[in-house]
Amino acid sequence: MQKSDTHAIWAADQAFYSALCDRDIQAMARVWADTPYVVCIGPRSKVMNVGFDSVKKYWEWAFDFFSRMTVSKSDAQVQTDGQLSWVVGVEHAQLQVKNGGEPLKFDAFSTHVLEKVEGRWLLVSHHPR
Repeated sequence: MQKSDTHAIWAADQAFYSALCDRDIQAMARVWADTPYVVCIGPRSKVMNVGFDSVKKYWEWAFDFFSRMTVSKSDAQVQTDGQLSWVVGVEHAQLQVKNGGEPLKFDAFSTHVLEKVEGRWLLVSHHPR
């Protein structure tokens, strides 16, 4: 594993969490590969969101449903073969529904799979459970 790839993978993973916490759909769209095979399975998902358009709609819904999203990752490990990488760790989430009420707090194991596309590491799978 090359140091430059490792640094870029960590940066891409962090960019996902920054977009998530900022509830920024444009930033979120920039961290995902625009392909028909990307997959997002959120912690509240009942179905798999497959394809860039479906994944983007999922995040638009989430950003509209929650007024605040604070999510971080710990105990993360990264592996790569130079073309694909995976980052596993524990997500710590605190989400506030727009309607009010008590915040939703949970920890979940998380797996991110990233693909190197034209020299950039982009997310192709997000799955916390």
